[in-house]
Formats: sequence, C-alpha cells, structure tokens
Amino acid sequence: MTRISPPITKAVEAIVQQEDEDTNEINLPSLDQLFTIGQWVRAVVVENTALSNDKSVKRHIELSLEPELVNASIPVGDITTKSILQVSVTSIEDHGLIVSFGHEKLAGFIKNSALGPYSIDNIHEGQVFLASVIHLPKNKVVQMSLDLKSSQTPIGDMSDISNFLPGDTVQCLISDVRRIGAAGKIMGMLDATIDNLHIGSASVPENKNITARITAVFPSAEPRKVTLSMLPHVLNLAVAKTATGQSPLEALPVGFTLETVKITEVVEDQGVYVDVGVDGVRGFVHV
Repeated sequence: MTRISPPITKAVEAIVQQEDEDTNEINLPSLDQLFTIGQWVRAVVVENTALSNDKSVKRHIELSLEPELVNASIPVGDITTKSILQVSVTSIEDHGLIVSFGHEKLAGFIKNSALGPYSIDNIHEGQVFLASVIHLPKNKVVQMSLDLKSSQTPIGDMSDISNFLPGDTVQCLISDVRRIGAAGKIMGMLDATIDNLHIGSASVPENKNITARITAVFPSAEPRKVTLSMLPHVLNLAVAKTATGQSPLEALPVGFTLETVKITEVVEDQGVYVDVGVDGVRGFVHV
C-alpha cells in the first residue's frame, strides 16, 4: 500500500525532488503518526499480480486509500446522514479539520467536538480516516464526524446498488444457508455472501433479514456482489477482543509458539480451524 492521499503523495514527490535541489526540509509524518493499530480504513485494489503466471513478475496486490478512488462509485446524491466516506485531511483549523472525500464540488468539515477518539494535536495533513456524515451538504460543505456509531444503522435506500461501499451497514435477506456460510440479497437485487468465519455465534435463519456490514465489493463480478460480516467488532468498527478484554495479538503475539492446538473444523481445499486455548479466539491453519 503506497498510495495514501494526495497531500502525502505531494510531500513524497517534493522530497524526491529535494534530493537534487537546495530547498528547505519537508516534514513528512511517519506511518506511526498517520495510522493507529486497529484503525479501520477503506482500500481499493489498483494492481494485482498475485495470480500472474509470469515468473518474472513479482507477485503483489497494490492498494490505495486515496478518497477519490475508494469513494468513486458513490454520487453526491446518494450521500446521506448514514454514509461512511473515507476522507483525507487537507487543512487543520482552529475549530476543526477541512477534509476531502474526492468530490471536487464538495468539501467536508469535522468540528473539534466530532473528532471522537482523536485529538487535533496529533492529526496531520494528509492523514486518512473513515468519517460518518452528520449533516447533508450545506454551502457545499458536508458536516462529518470521526465517531462512527451512527454508521451502525442500516442504509435503507440507495438509488443504485453499485453505490454500496465497504463499511456500509445493510440489511440482507438470507436465501441460502450452508455449512461454509450463507447467501442472500440486499434490497432484493445485490448478491451477498457471508463466510462462516464472519457469522460467528450469530443465528442466520433462511428467509429472514439480518444486519451486517459490507467488507468487500466486487465491481467486476457479473452479477455484482459483496461480502458481509456479522461479527460484533466489525459491526461496531472496533478492535476484536478476547473474553478477558485483550486484543487477539496481545493474547497471542506474533511469533508465539503453541505447544498443542485442537482441530475443530476442516474446510476442504482451504485449511483447518483450531482451538488455541484462548476464549473468544479461533485459529486457522491454511493449507
């Protein structure tokens, strides 16, 4: 992931140019200053060579967080008070943040009182956030908030199903329940699937509506489809917690060795789920 926001790209390009010129030092925030562990962001795939058969090509998936790309499919008319948009900070003012979400005719503003868990003292130009719309455009300015609790309410209306984006909360009518997950439709038209891993302990009855959050959109699929999650921490856009309140990586740090695990489920051609001995956490071993 190398494309974050236009201000960060501009700063990086200026630093590259500065190497050959005698100019003032340019301040570029570190990644630790731009992101926090557990922060939710929206990304779009801009290049995928992972499935290439060309051995000379390095396999990778390149992502972009740039608002004008990740918000591209939603028109101004479908922006509602329940919308989640990715924004980048363009200016830090005394009373809040001026942000861009990729639409030339509109800008966003986040008051100091709407920064949620963030402090304006620790925010940098070019930083990227998911933000919820709290007031519709007025004088070409959308009032927004970094407190995403309002986004837990399902979106009830959309002029075009192609405008749904990852992070949107929706209602899905379940039509098929299988061992590996479930499938249904959003607004009677948009195909949706829920992997068993993203159902968790929730109940998924056929011919009933469930509330879920979109985790991925496949715009080139025919028909168009999305994937969903019903996990509580995804619905709340929070960090997953164990039964004792730890994050999974606090309970089981990267590199930690488990002497024994118990296989609890086998998924054909994919791998096995295992009991790692931590309440609220499952392990998965890929084939």
